[in-house]
Amino acid sequence: MAWFRENFIALLALIVAVGGLVAPLMTALIDRRSARSNRFTSAIEHLKDDSLSIRMGALFELKKLGLESRQEQTDIVRILSPFVRKGIETKDNLLPPKFERKLKRPNEDIFLACEIASLFWEKSKCSIQLVDLQAEQIDVARIHLKGANLRNANFIRTRLFEAHLEGANLEVVDCTDTELWSAHLVGTDFKHAWNLTAMQLLKANISNRTHLDPDLRAEYDRLIAEREADGEKEN
Repeated sequence: MAWFRENFIALLALIVAVGGLVAPLMTALIDRRSARSNRFTSAIEHLKDDSLSIRMGALFELKKLGLESRQEQTDIVRILSPFVRKGIETKDNLLPPKFERKLKRPNEDIFLACEIASLFWEKSKCSIQLVDLQAEQIDVARIHLKGANLRNANFIRTRLFEAHLEGANLEVVDCTDTELWSAHLVGTDFKHAWNLTAMQLLKANISNRTHLDPDLRAEYDRLIAEREADGEKEN
């Protein structure tokens, strides 16, 4: 009986000791989760700010949160989708033209948001949703839209110089006079694209993984063969 009592007292002491350790750990975990939630909420609120620097800071915070927790990357990309759409489609938000084509350009926060969405697509395959995007006659050179869902987008006379569109869905987009010089199009889906020509694609970076309609692929391959043949003749 004495043995049982001694062991029972020892067990109670152990429970109390473990409980004393667990409670602070649980409190720390709850505090950490609360702090992350507050950071997330604050960043989302600051995306609405009129100040470009505050919006940029909010985006960097969202990027940091996503890199800290991969599980949150999909939610962050969902938040960035309407943010990017508004920044591109709201003409009053565009910056004055800088280059010879005199095309207006989105603010730098839009480019940063797209870079973050592209990064998280590479890590988690979560696609920014920009279906039916109205991007006619704007300069989005060097924009990162990897894996973006741009189905049925309007890219008429849009400057996509050196744009990163790897793995993006550009089905049924209107590519009338779209500038694709040095655009990165490996794995990009162009099925049923409107007014996309082989000549436009000759200036871009494509591969066998770029999805083209059969007739367009055949024309592109023919032009490539002709260019290579002409190069051999010159040599």
